[in-house]
Amino acid sequence: MGSNKFCFLALAALMLTLGASQGCENKVRVSNTAPSGLNITLRGCFVATGGTVQLVGDAEDADGDSLTFSWKASKGTFTPASALGRVVVWKAPVEAGAVVITMTVTDEVVKVSKAQGITVCTPLPSTITGSRTIENTGYVYILLNNGHLRIPLNDTLTIEPGVTIVIDKESGGFEAYGHIAARGNPSNKIKMQGNTCTTGTGLWGGIYLYEEDSEGIFSNVDIAMSKDGIQVEDQAKLTIDNCEIYDNADMGISVLNAGSRAQIHSCKIWDNGTGIYVLNGEADIRGSSIRYSDGNGIELSFSRDTTPVTIDSCSIGNNGMSGIQLSEGAAPEIHHCSIFSNGENAGEADYGIRLAFYTAVDSIQAQNNYWGVNINTPAKISAVIYDAQENPLLKAYVDFTPWLSVSPVMAAPDDGRGAKGGAWARLWR
Repeated sequence: MGSNKFCFLALAALMLTLGASQGCENKVRVSNTAPSGLNITLRGCFVATGGTVQLVGDAEDADGDSLTFSWKASKGTFTPASALGRVVVWKAPVEAGAVVITMTVTDEVVKVSKAQGITVCTPLPSTITGSRTIENTGYVYILLNNGHLRIPLNDTLTIEPGVTIVIDKESGGFEAYGHIAARGNPSNKIKMQGNTCTTGTGLWGGIYLYEEDSEGIFSNVDIAMSKDGIQVEDQAKLTIDNCEIYDNADMGISVLNAGSRAQIHSCKIWDNGTGIYVLNGEADIRGSSIRYSDGNGIELSFSRDTTPVTIDSCSIGNNGMSGIQLSEGAAPEIHHCSIFSNGENAGEADYGIRLAFYTAVDSIQAQNNYWGVNINTPAKISAVIYDAQENPLLKAYVDFTPWLSVSPVMAAPDDGRGAKGGAWARLWR
């Protein structure tokens, strides 16, 4: 009897021990780290109505857990229809407007999400026959052409204030044998850019004006991220004022060949390959800011004896090479400008004006300019000018007397860069 009692007590103790052990296990917390580093990759943040966008998700998990990706959108549909997978294709709705796409990643314990905005745009026509107006409907336009949209001879493309145009292809852009009239206003600017979610250069071809009957009139327009911002060729004419030309890979504005003319007034021409390039053309450059070019701020090359170029009341600074480079016989009038802190590329001298491959012998007229902080003696000013004094093979000098001790042009608002910096482009979505 005693033996049975002992066995019973032992069994009861064992059951109590097991129960207590199970109770402790129920209170144990399993350590888990939420997925992190969420990223959504897509070619661009603008798409035509009814178009498609491939979305690629990425994330990491510190615990090595397998991850599941799911997607949803305020509008449009997905392939696959389940909207599951690291890579999906989203089809835009037929209505233009803003759409938010959300990617959710889970390790089966925690869910984390990341949102991506996409703008659904109205497609521009692929061809233009007759004069046409691009109206401000409140929605963004997108140009899908693989080549340039051509404005034929005698026709006019008019762009209303407030219109934004995204050029989708690297080879896309505009070429005018007729007229382009893009007149925005300070509170309702016209904007042209490449298809991107951030910024970039060379994302589209640019705007080209060809031949003597071509004319472009641009006022309060932003032109960004192209190969050549605006190019004027073969007797075409350009009038541009109060515009911003930036983040263009090669030239901000170029004027090529005899008879081509450009009036460039009160423009901000920043962060281009070269700010303004004139080859045997005519240009009146006034009241403009030409800064942060990778190469020269302004570059002129003339094979003719006369140089119909005036540079007046401009701010020319922080360019990677020279502020103004003159080649062959280029001899512009340069007055009332601030020319400072150029030659910011490694190994480049700080030349405000540089004569390169120069063949003319007459002095360059560059009086009444400001050359930078504490650059206020003949010796100091000569040090930022490259002419016959530095190179005996050159025959011409830059006549800088008299000069100014105070900048004659109003400084642009501080852009957060003391010297050459990154792109400052804004996106308009």
